[in-house]
Amino acid sequence: MISIKIFNSEKKNDFKLFNLNTLLSFSNTISRDFISLIKDTYNESSIEIALEDLKSYLNIDDSYDRFFDFERKILIPSLKEIEEFVSYKIEYSKIKDSLSRNGRVKGVRFDIIQTPDNKREKKSFSFI
Repeated sequence: MISIKIFNSEKKNDFKLFNLNTLLSFSNTISRDFISLIKDTYNESSIEIALEDLKSYLNIDDSYDRFFDFERKILIPSLKEIEEFVSYKIEYSKIKDSLSRNGRVKGVRFDIIQTPDNKREKKSFSFI
């Protein structure tokens, strides 16, 4: 297994060890980009990102005009795959432009929740 320390900051950051073999085992680049986004922007226990910025980061700017399609084909499958390899559960919620039920989604909030280590014993990817 190849492990590389990529953060030398003394600042509290759980994303200090990155296992490249596991990173390369993701089935698609979207999952790799998601994990990189989370690793790069992780602070405390949540990340908020505008939908346009998220799609740009994932290199799908001109795809998935409807959030429903983005959620079903990209967001949910990628987060499920990531959770197979990390000791965190990543939940998301929609940030809408209005309080109405049919409001347009303008961003996404990711909440990162550490799961019990014993559930993830056999997995080789760790942010710690």
